[in-house]
Amino acid sequence: MKNMTESEYRQLVEEYSDMVTRLCVVHTGNFSDAEDCYQNVFFKLFKQMKKAVCQTRKRGSSEWLSTNAGVFCGIV
Repeated sequence: MKNMTESEYRQLVEEYSDMVTRLCVVHTGNFSDAEDCYQNVFFKLFKQMKKAVCQTRKRGSSEWLSTNAGVFCGIV
């Protein structure tokens, strides 16, 4: 299993930042809570770089990030 590099992490943040922001705003109802949710999603991805790269490849980055946005926004 290949570990996620910092470059790959940055690419995921750049590619999915808007999607995660929108999901968090929609589900929290306000921008302040959405910011916290957004930070938690990408922090979790950063903390789990080894495990996350495997999960994002199996499920797709969009699905992994959407699921975790839902978890942190309290909708799952």
